[in-house]
Amino acid sequence: MLTHPIPTRDLLEATPPRYLARGRIANADVRLVECGGHLWVVKDFSVCPVWVRHTVGRWFIRRELKALQRLQGIPGIAENPLRLDAFALAYLFIEGRALNEFPKGQPSADFFLALESAVKAMHARGIAHLDLRNRGNILVDASQQPFLIDFQSHVPLPRWFPPLARSLENIDLSGVYKAWGKSLPGTLDESRQHLLDSVNAWRKWWVLKGYLGMGRLAGRRRRR
Repeated sequence: MLTHPIPTRDLLEATPPRYLARGRIANADVRLVECGGHLWVVKDFSVCPVWVRHTVGRWFIRRELKALQRLQGIPGIAENPLRLDAFALAYLFIEGRALNEFPKGQPSADFFLALESAVKAMHARGIAHLDLRNRGNILVDASQQPFLIDFQSHVPLPRWFPPLARSLENIDLSGVYKAWGKSLPGTLDESRQHLLDSVNAWRKWWVLKGYLGMGRLAGRRRRR
């Protein structure tokens, strides 16, 4: 339970903006706001055109908040998610760097093992992220621990259809192993490399490739 002040729309409008990312037509602004001695990330669709913020904006906020709330308590998930209003959500800021900012050889294999564990814990709660092949959605904090961000493209795992659920889980894990292989070439074991190769083999035929991550802000630095 929160014991300190939480951000509000009034605070957001009264505070000079500190942008982590600027939105586009159908993407939210992402800002840092200080409240009660804590830094919060605010994802806000109110800046979008009316037809966006009152349709997909509301929907994205509602479903992303629901996913974050469902995943609370898992290491690697932003804490204390809350809804400011119909168009914005907030959660406590994670101080870290995006994985795609690290040079080859970093971070260590222990980081990727922790990342794999966090992804599997997410799956155990019934959520598939579906945009982990974008290394900008994986943060590395000061203690070299992973955090997963941007759940806008997530889907609930369909446990009623195990083959599909496993395929969705494998998409997420392939993102982990793709990043692992880029950072530490030649260190994936045979089973992890096999899963990555298997997903890569059929992923090129996926007709929605490039659309599942429609919430991403490609090529921009994001600390969420």
